[in-house]
Amino acid sequence: MCHNELMVISLTSKKGGCGKTTSAIHLSALLARHGKTLLIDMDDAKHSISWKARGGEQLPFTVTDYGGSLRLARSHEHFVIDQKGGLTGDGIIDAYNDADVLVVPAIVEMMTLESMLQTADAIKTVDPTLAKLRALFVQTTPHNKRLVEEARREIEELGVKTIRQTVRHTEDFKHAVNSGKLASNMGKYGRLGWYDYERVFDELRLAAPAGAL
Repeated sequence: MCHNELMVISLTSKKGGCGKTTSAIHLSALLARHGKTLLIDMDDAKHSISWKARGGEQLPFTVTDYGGSLRLARSHEHFVIDQKGGLTGDGIIDAYNDADVLVVPAIVEMMTLESMLQTADAIKTVDPTLAKLRALFVQTTPHNKRLVEEARREIEELGVKTIRQTVRHTEDFKHAVNSGKLASNMGKYGRLGWYDYERVFDELRLAAPAGAL
């Protein structure tokens, strides 16, 4: 285990079904390679807590709600925050300020530039450079590759950096949710999805401030 400085990864999205919790679970598992990791489930739906409850010790990190995080924080080195869905204004700013990197997962068919613009505009009031904000394309397929690249260009024109690695669509992510496991435990295509998140995590480490990990 590496002993590094604390790292905080936060995830937010305007609507449900955009891969926020799936990303939070898998990034928590990757962060746990570098020290004790706490996933804080701020969402009303509590999908991260339910995922952990189904999987138990199969997931190598702790999951709790906000109240539990106050008690557990001192015994953990790194943190992932599954933010409440639909944050606006001050909520987005708080999520940004509290994180080393704020990730916005997006499914290209569901994404709207307006929602990304609202997120960026809120953050620009405290950081015009949007240095810690990253968009992540998930559930990508060979068929929507062109749409993803078009959306990437449009997002980057707003000043929002995108994670170059995308996360592919595979039914093994659904199987992972239902069984409380990681996609890496669900078969060939699940392992490929896990590989995608490994590459995403590598990019997030580079995006975080120096010394975060």
